Amino acid sequence: MRSIAAGPAHLEAQRPDLEEYESFAVNLHSHARIPAHFSTEDNIDDRNEVKISGVIGSLHTNQPTAVFRICTGGKFINLDVQNLLPSLG
Repeated sequence: MRSIAAGPAHLEAQRPDLEEYESFAVNLHSHARIPAHFSTEDNIDDRNEVKISGVIGSLHTNQPTAVFRICTGGKFINLDVQNLLPSLG
């Protein structure tokens, strides 16, 4: 993907054109130093898609955080994945 605009808390990318039968399977991004969470912008971006969405955060610590969810065209199903991340301490 090509970056259109980027800042400390925002990235806008040009997504590739997909065929009618294609879709994105996973959307994963980082909130870097802040704890992982789904922002209002994430909710807007995910609302009309079917995919798994994830955010990684607190990357400067020995306890990184992560949140994942299944997006089903406007409804979200949160996944319990916190125990999947090992302690880095």
